[in-house]
Amino acid sequence: MQGHTLGGTSSSAASSPKQSTNQSSSLQLGQKYPAKLVTCIDGDTARFMVNGREYTTRFLFIDTPESTIQVEPYGKEASRFTCSRLSRGDITLETDGSTLFDKYRRLLAWVWVGDKLLQEEIAKAGLVEDFYDYGDYKYEDRIRKAMDEAKQAGAGMYGASSSKMNSADQQTKKRRPKTRHSVA
Repeated sequence: MQGHTLGGTSSSAASSPKQSTNQSSSLQLGQKYPAKLVTCIDGDTARFMVNGREYTTRFLFIDTPESTIQVEPYGKEASRFTCSRLSRGDITLETDGSTLFDKYRRLLAWVWVGDKLLQEEIAKAGLVEDFYDYGDYKYEDRIRKAMDEAKQAGAGMYGASSSKMNSADQQTKKRRPKTRHSVA
């Protein structure tokens, strides 16, 4: 596996694009790195300090409802859940898959808080609406199982009275700005 320099611009013209001479600024796929929370953005994204640099990090495999620009049902709950968990212990980011970054240049990583896989906890709480499955990931079976457990238990968005209604609400909200008409 090849090392990749993170963080956008580099002031060192002598650094090779394939191999960084500064090991603290280089991450590789399939490795774990201690991280410090800078800020929690929403249910599946946060900014962390890794090796002395700040990275916006998209949590691998899960997709939670939106809570920033557009607020979807359970978006605020997912954001609060994630932010509360990130403040509970030592954070480790684990890279996996075929790439370090998504198309928005966000680091892609599994997030560990202490010995708990955060994506698994979010899924068990019923706050994952979908998966970003772009290949084989190390823990995807654990996440799918946790989501199945949440559905069976009626946790979060999978509660018996809220599941169908919230799904319809999401579609209505997504269409409203474009059409300005209510969907019947």
